[in-house]
Amino acid sequence: MPERRPHLDSVTFSALVDTAGSEIAEGIRRAEVVTGHHPTSGTIREDGFRSFLRSLLSEKYFVGTGFAFDAHDQQSLQLDIVIAMDPPFVKVFERDGFCLLPCEVVLAVIEVKKVLSLNELRQCLKNAASLRALQPFGDQRFAPGRSHGAVASPDEHRCFYGVVALSSDLTQEAWAQKEWERVKKVAAETGVPTDVVDRILVLDRGVINTREGRALEGTDNVKRNIFEWFIHLSNHLDRESRRRRQLNINIYSGGQQWTTLQ
Repeated sequence: MPERRPHLDSVTFSALVDTAGSEIAEGIRRAEVVTGHHPTSGTIREDGFRSFLRSLLSEKYFVGTGFAFDAHDQQSLQLDIVIAMDPPFVKVFERDGFCLLPCEVVLAVIEVKKVLSLNELRQCLKNAASLRALQPFGDQRFAPGRSHGAVASPDEHRCFYGVVALSSDLTQEAWAQKEWERVKKVAAETGVPTDVVDRILVLDRGVINTREGRALEGTDNVKRNIFEWFIHLSNHLDRESRRRRQLNINIYSGGQQWTTLQ
């Protein structure tokens, strides 16, 4: 039976949440401010958001952009922001601003969009599915999120996949329901489950839990919604980094045999 916890309404904590939410929202907006017609605006936006995350997260995490791969030479599609345990040989895995990381160190991925549209959503689910298909440690898997205190098996690993957008091309009225219907439509089209994405955060609308089909929305709660999203990401990173076993790079080396010299 899941643990029952009290739910109190602390005025002090509410004030702290509002302040933190405002700071995070402003940081995201600063990271999103680019010239609309700049040919590399997407890259600038992602760079800004990566820098912003580095300022918020512990230094023990690596934050980059690029791809993840496994020992079977499967490779993900390009990922906007990758948050990973500081990998061994980090200088080897990152070149010219792009990283190519063993999937065993990848903890979270965030896609950054100016306006969330059907095409952008379709690409996000494809990217998430390409990550979910990788096999950590050679014979294990990335699993969907758990709920109600369920315990993960040792061969199941979690990689948070989130989408952050400044706005959506859907109308404000009943936005969350319409966005959720669009997620389900794209999932059916692409043949992937909706739970390949964990959270969709749209700054001027709210946040959708795509694993459970729930939403926090309303322009009056934006700061709290943003804070809720960031706390979920932070909790995931802390929990998964502690349970994820250390990468043994030898699984990628082909098991070469040493000979005994006489």
